[in-house]
Amino acid sequence: MGTGELFTILEEGRNFVVPMGEKMICRRAVTCVLFITALLVGCGKKAPPEPPELSAPSAVRALSAQGELDAVVLHWSSPITTATGEDLSDLRGFFVLRSDVVKGERPLYDRIANIVVPVEGDTGNFEYRDTDVKPGRAYVYQVSPYNSDETMGERDKTLRINFLGDSTTVETF
Repeated sequence: MGTGELFTILEEGRNFVVPMGEKMICRRAVTCVLFITALLVGCGKKAPPEPPELSAPSAVRALSAQGELDAVVLHWSSPITTATGEDLSDLRGFFVLRSDVVKGERPLYDRIANIVVPVEGDTGNFEYRDTDVKPGRAYVYQVSPYNSDETMGERDKTLRINFLGDSTTVETF
């Protein structure tokens, strides 16, 4: 046999020289099978990545407001599904957004509050009291739920408030 046909195996401190033929082919086949298995198993999820908006919460439910002598009080219930209709399991809080109403201009919302859900996934009722309001002014409000990545959910309801103390008017659109 020539030198190209021999293969050395170390076993328990002893050297064996064997022909390369069958053992080398078998070893290469096992290595290829292990490599292909690692590629197939080690690649993680077998689905394309989803945009974060798909796991965002859907809109809050039952958004309403009322005027008090010195405040606007917003009430709502938390969403129970994601934007895709799946059961919601990742709800961390709500951003309360407000804009002054200026005739002929689109609302420019400011984030005026961050209401953190006390227990992750809480599906209860919530309230926010805005005391930074002035009689005779008009405001628009939106409440947006968010998840642990702070991906904001849907905002499908807007409240327009004409603040006049306890005789405040509320429009929904």
